[in-house]
Amino acid sequence: MTRTVREFSDLDSHGRRVTLLSADSLSEILPLPQLTSDYYGMFLAMDARSEAASNLSDLAACLIKRGLVYLCTWGPDCERVHDMFDWGQIDLEIASEISDEYPLMTAGHEDESLDEALWFFLNCATPDERYEGRCGQAFVVSVGNKEWTNHLAHCLSDIEAFNKRVLDSDETEE
Repeated sequence: MTRTVREFSDLDSHGRRVTLLSADSLSEILPLPQLTSDYYGMFLAMDARSEAASNLSDLAACLIKRGLVYLCTWGPDCERVHDMFDWGQIDLEIASEISDEYPLMTAGHEDESLDEALWFFLNCATPDERYEGRCGQAFVVSVGNKEWTNHLAHCLSDIEAFNKRVLDSDETEE
């Protein structure tokens, strides 16, 4: 697997353009494809158990400086990834590289299925109200797992059908 980028015609429920980026490693996420708005959200699916904290911190700093305002993480050790982005925001504020009022929203979904976490990102993940209407892009990123990438691509190829499938499965579980 090498780095691939795929744009989808369906928008998420917030009207954001959806882009799937797959990479073999964290270092291949950057540079991001052309941004269509000043701010964006990201869903990051990866197995972070062997990822160095410094790599996560470096990625967090780069993405936040480029306009990341919402991050959802999924996969083994995703809570640590989520925490590293929170700490990355604080480090940038201390260094005065971003405003101390920069409202990065983060959520980890370690105890949920990939479908549940992706559904949350596409339907519930919104930036702070100061950035509503200014966050027009949603990146779905899969690192190091071809099966996840293929599954995400299938889900994103028809977001309406994906949403219905996830909601229907939730109803049958109750």
